[in-house]
Amino acid sequence: MGILSLLFGQRSRPQEPIDRVLELGIFLDRLSEHTKHLGPGQSTAVGYKISRFLELGAGLARRCGGLSPFDNKTDVIECAAMYMCIQQGALTFLTLQYGPNATKVASAREDFAKIVTYTSATVFDDSVKDPSERGLEIARIGSEITQACQRKNVPLLQKIFDSWDALFNDLTDANGKRLAETYKEAIEWAKKSRGLA
Repeated sequence: MGILSLLFGQRSRPQEPIDRVLELGIFLDRLSEHTKHLGPGQSTAVGYKISRFLELGAGLARRCGGLSPFDNKTDVIECAAMYMCIQQGALTFLTLQYGPNATKVASAREDFAKIVTYTSATVFDDSVKDPSERGLEIARIGSEITQACQRKNVPLLQKIFDSWDALFNDLTDANGKRLAETYKEAIEWAKKSRGLA
C-alpha cells in the first residue's frame, strides 16, 4: 500500500481505463468544436453543449428533409417524432460521455432528463419552467411513441442513434440528409403506431 493510500484511504471508485479517458477527451473536444459558433462559451456545461448540438440537428433534419421550421402549427405527431429523435440523440451523446453503461449511471439519467426537457422546449419554442399544453402533449406523445418503438421497432431507434453519431463525427450535408431521412421515417412510424397512417 502506498503512502498516499495510507494518508487518504482507498480510492472511492476504480480509475477509468486510459482508452476511456481518451475517448471522453475526443468527445468533449469535438463537442466544443461543433458548438463554439452556436453561442455557448468553452466553459459552458457539457449538457448545455449537447442540447445546443441537438437543436442544430433538429433544425437540420427539418431543413434537409424539405420541411418548414417548427412552429405552433407544426403537426403534433411530427413534433412527437422529433421528441423521440431528441431522446435518442441525448442517449447517443450521454453514451459517448459516460460510456456504454450510461443508462445505469444516476448522474447520466439526471442529465438525460434535463437535456431532453431543455432541448425540446427550445426546439418547440416552449417554456422549461412553465410548459404549454401543447408542449406537454408533445412530450407525452413523444414518450409514448418512444416506448412503443422500444417494444416494436428497435431498429428504428438504432438508426436514429447511428444518424446522430454520424452527424456528430462528421458534420456534413450528407449526414444532415441522413438524419433528415431517419426523422421522416420516425414520422411515418409514429403515424402508424398512433393509427394515423
